Amino acid sequence: MRRLTFLEYVDAKQDDTVRQLDLLKRLLKHGGVQVEGHIHKGGKRLGKDIYLYCWSPIPGVEGGARIYKLGDEINVRWQDEPPGKDDDGEGVGPETRPTGSAVALPIEDIFQELKSGGDRDNTQVVMELARRLVKRLKDFFRDRNREQHRKDINRSQVRTDIVTSAAQDYSSTGTP
Repeated sequence: MRRLTFLEYVDAKQDDTVRQLDLLKRLLKHGGVQVEGHIHKGGKRLGKDIYLYCWSPIPGVEGGARIYKLGDEINVRWQDEPPGKDDDGEGVGPETRPTGSAVALPIEDIFQELKSGGDRDNTQVVMELARRLVKRLKDFFRDRNREQHRKDINRSQVRTDIVTSAAQDYSSTGTP
């Protein structure tokens, strides 16, 4: 058996990531979430910045989230604006970056829990997995919306009064 070179190993890992994100994209779309893949451009796989962009499924919550694989985990992270488009409409134009902390989506744990749940066929497991992932995303967006609302309230309660001093400057009076 031939040994893999480092570059072959990295390519194989990226291929796995692409397959997993494509599957996740289909699951989320099936669950009614608007999601866009940033994986390929013109038939070629993008470099290291492979991810999904998910618009908020919560009415009234602006922005979205970047979903990406880091190590063995799928993570979600807030992103205020969707990624830009370049001239040919592909999603690799002016980049916006995610903000805040990454939150792991425990997809494997949910899947194993559903599989061990007894007498469900694979279709039922996949349908329930999609439902739970959408619920997790909605919880993520609700938490982000509450956090943003708290920050807005705190900003509006900051006092902007200027404190003036009634003390006089005695340095030039010549008194000892």
